[in-house]
Amino acid sequence: MFGSLEGLAPAAPCPTALRSDELLTAITAAQQTINQATARQLACVAEFAHRQPAPEDPAVGGAERTNPDGVSEFAATEIGCALRISRRAADRLLDTALALHRLPATSAALAAGDLDLPRVRLVCAETAHLDDAHAAAVETRVLPRAPQLVYSQLRRALRRAALTLAPAAETQRQTDIAAQRTTWVDHDGDGRSRYTAEGPTHHILRIAAAVDAVARTPAPAGPGTTQPGTTQPGTSPQPPGRATLAQRRFDALATIADTILDDPTLPRTRYGPPGIVLLADVATLARLHGEEPTTPDQPDEHRPDEHRPGEHRPVEVAGDGPIPDSLATELLAAAHTTVIPYDPSYRWTCEHTPGYRVSDRLARHLAGLHPRCAFPGCATPAHRCDWDHLIPWPDGPTCACNLIPLCRYHHRLKTHTRWRAVLHPDRHITWTSPTGRHYTVHPDEDNDAHPTS
Repeated sequence: MFGSLEGLAPAAPCPTALRSDELLTAITAAQQTINQATARQLACVAEFAHRQPAPEDPAVGGAERTNPDGVSEFAATEIGCALRISRRAADRLLDTALALHRLPATSAALAAGDLDLPRVRLVCAETAHLDDAHAAAVETRVLPRAPQLVYSQLRRALRRAALTLAPAAETQRQTDIAAQRTTWVDHDGDGRSRYTAEGPTHHILRIAAAVDAVARTPAPAGPGTTQPGTTQPGTSPQPPGRATLAQRRFDALATIADTILDDPTLPRTRYGPPGIVLLADVATLARLHGEEPTTPDQPDEHRPDEHRPGEHRPVEVAGDGPIPDSLATELLAAAHTTVIPYDPSYRWTCEHTPGYRVSDRLARHLAGLHPRCAFPGCATPAHRCDWDHLIPWPDGPTCACNLIPLCRYHHRLKTHTRWRAVLHPDRHITWTSPTGRHYTVHPDEDNDAHPTS
């Protein structure tokens, strides 16, 4: 699928035929082969990126950030599509490839198989704020013993070397870290997610101390407590006092969030107050509420046959995925939950709105058809996306036949680059990249992209 590694290593005997010490030798040899293949991959990534230069005027390209290497901020997009990895993972791969251009010793160690990708990324990260001369000096000091150091030891060695050789750059680094503070959410798609905050250590420690203080404070029955009969939606009941401190910290975050979301003056989203957003078809909502769902006489002939009228279609948490009925019932009855209802069997007739704005009714319908950003591999939920006119308005209508959800990044990519999209009658979308490759997105298949030549 991704090409062949034939020729990188000779055929090896079956593992069951090896002694334990020979297995360890085979494991390290395999890692060396992986490192060498990674070096070649990164070299190809860098070359591909340099063939996509950034526009001379960043405003013309709609760039959010200036790439110091002179490549387009969208350079990693097609790499991500080809490898079927997220935008963040593709950007990280590209950043590593570009950083190695000024770290020849690190690049050589990877090509020789002596360093693996995590350690190479660590060297890149710990020298990114240094000029070329200081970065080379850090390489010279640390790399000879880097293959023998575990990850944490290597980080400390690089940090000590940078503080010794370039103290002024380290001071500036702290200012840059504050300017680059950020948060992000990662979903596994199975109901487990992570919220990550990244920024200056002293701020993170204050946040952690506040959460810890709330977790250690006895609280009355309510969200986040462990008293009998009290649980958060989607969690399992626990005996009183049995929650670990880590679990109480998590519950403290939920309590803090609920307290903030209780404020009625908070800005509303397009679909309602801020909070959890659920996508649910009207038949499922009726069933969960104990009502008798109605079955349309005529299904939408333009929708895939995956979900027939009357067939069970689970409620979905926007941005993550489908959830069991038991959790859906809890969330529907909980505070801070907004529901976007839609009818997957509804036959939408073209109603070309004369204006640019997408009506709430049309937005709800489209969110049901396209739960996520319509670009290959992007998981941004539709309610956080722009509704993109495939044929730009006013030449193209404001209608389901001409609208798809795109996150702001991919909206700008479509507007300012040679990526093109075609919406088909069954709502699948074919994207054509600047290199001429085609990627097909099927909304009902979790935005899986199927590449074709």
